[in-house]
Amino acid sequence: MPIYKTMERPKRQVEGTKLGRKIIDAFEAEKAAHERGEIRTVRTVDVPDEPGAYTADDVRKLRERFGVSQAIFAYLVGTSTVLVSKWEQGQNVPTRMARRLMDAMKSNPEIWQAMLNARTTGARSEAR
Repeated sequence: MPIYKTMERPKRQVEGTKLGRKIIDAFEAEKAAHERGEIRTVRTVDVPDEPGAYTADDVRKLRERFGVSQAIFAYLVGTSTVLVSKWEQGQNVPTRMARRLMDAMKSNPEIWQAMLNARTTGARSEAR
């Protein structure tokens, strides 16, 4: 059985560009910081809290607060009338995204009401 001898290649020094040297220096600095136990991040992000829970009654009360039909409420939330009906009957629960949107509607009702009023006023003007 033949025995293979591995031959070590001589290490060569590669000359790089100034940009390449800067990149290598940055990696070496990060490696040294990591070895010292320092944690470095590019940015800090505040993750929003989990959206509120909505029972069938909560969904209905929020919709009634704006004085709109299930169809208009569904349009605002970006879903179907059938799904809003199922939420209000307790057959389905709103998704995380829908709950987050309903949280926004509860915390800033004046924005949503103004949007509804503008749409209603615009529709009346167009009908004339």
